[in-house]
Amino acid sequence: MIQTYVCHFKLGNFYSKPVQKPRPFYVNHTVRPLVYIDYSRPNSLYTATNSPYNYILDTISLYVKGLRSSLPIELFRFGCVDTRSHSVAPIAHNSSLKAAYQKSLKEVTMSGPICFQPIIDSAVSSLQPDYFTLAFILLSGRSNSPSQDALNLIRASNSPILFIILYKEDFQIERLKQIQKRRFQNVLTFNFTKNVQTLRDFLEENVGESLKEIYALKMLTKNGENETVEMVQERFCEDV
Repeated sequence: MIQTYVCHFKLGNFYSKPVQKPRPFYVNHTVRPLVYIDYSRPNSLYTATNSPYNYILDTISLYVKGLRSSLPIELFRFGCVDTRSHSVAPIAHNSSLKAAYQKSLKEVTMSGPICFQPIIDSAVSSLQPDYFTLAFILLSGRSNSPSQDALNLIRASNSPILFIILYKEDFQIERLKQIQKRRFQNVLTFNFTKNVQTLRDFLEENVGESLKEIYALKMLTKNGENETVEMVQERFCEDV
């Protein structure tokens, strides 16, 4: 059990009181992290050295390192001229996502508009069933096909993939959380124009719960209907 200690001062006397933190129940299950970066034309607003993408990529790197069972991060670009309507393209990197992103800005011709279909197709087609896939999507533009995005996300909910959309304030993304007919809530959204410094807390508070739901549905599919979601989720916690 993980414990932290909060210090209290009372009448000049120092004492400590243990405070239990939520169990990080997902860390022992192997995670495959994918990062997709929007290279549509609005992204040019963020090519300066103070781009919020720099902070976001550093935060994702640190968060993934905190998962004890994680594959190396795979980095991709979409929305640029050569990937606009059909696929995404990989970005080579050694260790620093931020350095790879900054280098690629000098080599990529931006375009737009964008849609999610290439990203979802990329994540699903390269699926490794024994792993949970975290697909981080950095967006600064608007989708040109919200209805198609909804259909793609419904289909993707049959796979153990969680999409984490990090978006600009004017990107109307909240409606994606209301899509019906999905097997689970496979989208988390974070508005990075409000307070990007809270991203790490957001990930730690939300990703684990979503992965637990994915695990439950995966095991129910595998074992049939003899168990409830609650029973499988409880076993998921015990596994760790």
